[in-house]
Amino acid sequence: VLMQQGRPEEALKAYDKAVQLKPDDAGSWQQLGNILLELERYDHALLSFQHVLKFDPRHQDAAYKSAVLLHPAGRFEEALAPIHRIDDVKPNHAPTLQVRARTLYSLNRFEAALADNRRANTLTPGNADTCNNIGACLQSLGREQEALSWFEQALGRLPDAIEILNNKAFMLGQLQR
Repeated sequence: VLMQQGRPEEALKAYDKAVQLKPDDAGSWQQLGNILLELERYDHALLSFQHVLKFDPRHQDAAYKSAVLLHPAGRFEEALAPIHRIDDVKPNHAPTLQVRARTLYSLNRFEAALADNRRANTLTPGNADTCNNIGACLQSLGREQEALSWFEQALGRLPDAIEILNNKAFMLGQLQR
């Protein structure tokens, strides 16, 4: 209710007290993590979601948010564990596949990243981010012509996306076009 009223600091205090009173309640830890995420306190949110996973290792939302928070911190190997948990619970979840693909790409595992991106594209055909990510994987694998067509497909969905435009421009440069 406090969050809905735009009082996140008070909501934070309430859930902080809740986890103190009942430290083994995964639901309270999850809510605390959500509030911390809303307040952009990412390190503390990650800790809350990791607490959830201690009590409920198959908690899909906590695992997903943990992986998403670990990625920008450069903790790629660590991010794979919660992603695999989600895939075990919900194997055809496109956002999970996209997160794992980005993580694998960051680990220079381009073939595996490409496979996850292609699976995500099958589940949500034509998603601009997924198309761009497929293009990036193909580019990293030296398959420039194929990559270019995926960047063009992504731009068909999001014509003003700077990242996609940059990727296409770089690819055209590599192809000397």
